[in-house]
Amino acid sequence: MTYEGNMVIKANEFNQIMLPMACFSATDINNDNELDVMELKNLFWLLDGKEPENARVQKEMMAIDKDGGGSVDRLEWIAYLVSPDPITGSSYFDFELRTSFMYFDDNADGFINLQEFADFLKEDVKHLLAGVSM
Repeated sequence: MTYEGNMVIKANEFNQIMLPMACFSATDINNDNELDVMELKNLFWLLDGKEPENARVQKEMMAIDKDGGGSVDRLEWIAYLVSPDPITGSSYFDFELRTSFMYFDDNADGFINLQEFADFLKEDVKHLLAGVSM
């Protein structure tokens, strides 16, 4: 996407951001801009494509609901999406990794085949060698 000729955000990154926001709106059944436990369960169901276990929903509710109000508002949802995972350290919006993956996925099939992986390694080695003086 561009704004006055300057690249503001790439289309795929825009779509990554809009999907969880649209899912939030779609699962906010009573339109109060907050999700209760059942609405949150439906949100994860939409995002993951499978019904989440109730234990996971309860755990996620506790992690997302920072004010302890018993529901998740839009700001808490956004904060959750951009906060690093305590185990992996990456957030939901890991644009750099996704951008790199899509760059080397030449045939855009969603997989990195052997040739694409070899191309990635060659490019990575070039960058490493560029910083080494011989």
